[in-house]
Amino acid sequence: MKPLHAYPHPERPQNPSPLEMAIYNSELKAKEFHNKRIAQKGQANEDLKNKMARDFNHLQKEKERITAHARLQTDLKEYRELSASSTVTQLK
Repeated sequence: MKPLHAYPHPERPQNPSPLEMAIYNSELKAKEFHNKRIAQKGQANEDLKNKMARDFNHLQKEKERITAHARLQTDLKEYRELSASSTVTQLK
């Protein structure tokens, strides 16, 4: 794993939902935390950079997991609405 020299700046979503804004704000806080910690310890501390890269990768996977879960919830809601208005023969 290639160590990062600074925490990547997250992209702000266009027309974000409250969930997307919460994720974006937590990414900004993580960026601020890691960049301050590296500045305090010095640029030569490779262990901190490796931890930062590992944390960044973990947050990206969590973001994908949360997004997939939200997508599945939306799909389930649409399925329930469709099923509620369907007859028994249409559901077969």
